[in-house]
Amino acid sequence: MLAAEEFCPQLVTIRVLTEKQSDGSVFPADISLPERGRNKLIRAYRLLALVLVLRPFGNLSLAWGMRHFSQALSVNPFFYLQAMLNPYVALGIVALILAVLSRMALLSLADLSFVLPLTATGYVFSTLLGKVFLREQVSLERWLGTLLIFLGTVVVSSTARSTSLLHREH
Repeated sequence: MLAAEEFCPQLVTIRVLTEKQSDGSVFPADISLPERGRNKLIRAYRLLALVLVLRPFGNLSLAWGMRHFSQALSVNPFFYLQAMLNPYVALGIVALILAVLSRMALLSLADLSFVLPLTATGYVFSTLLGKVFLREQVSLERWLGTLLIFLGTVVVSSTARSTSLLHREH
């Protein structure tokens, strides 16, 4: 029987340039394991930043667009379809869908216990955007609640990393 390398010499080159992991994934051979972990960490933080931008601005756009509709919107479902034709509402919906997809990608890289508290920081941004752009009246109690959320994310992000972010191989 002929070995695969004898039959197709290109396979030897591919095997030299790549490294197969125990889970079946293939990485370039010249990338070390710590560098792969660093790349995964960078990718996770980029996705986190994307979620933290898309969700608050998606909510802002959605709220801005919905302010042009009456209270009767909740009674008749036809008005919801009409509302989705508003450019601000449509932009908000698209931004929120992209935020969900980015969050799904983020959850494929890191644990829920790591992702959820950090993405909760978006509530702080949403409150600030509502105050500044929508001229909402934010009471002292709401600011304190928002501050508690922010402090909770600081505590979670400053604790020792127990996420499998760097240990998970794909």
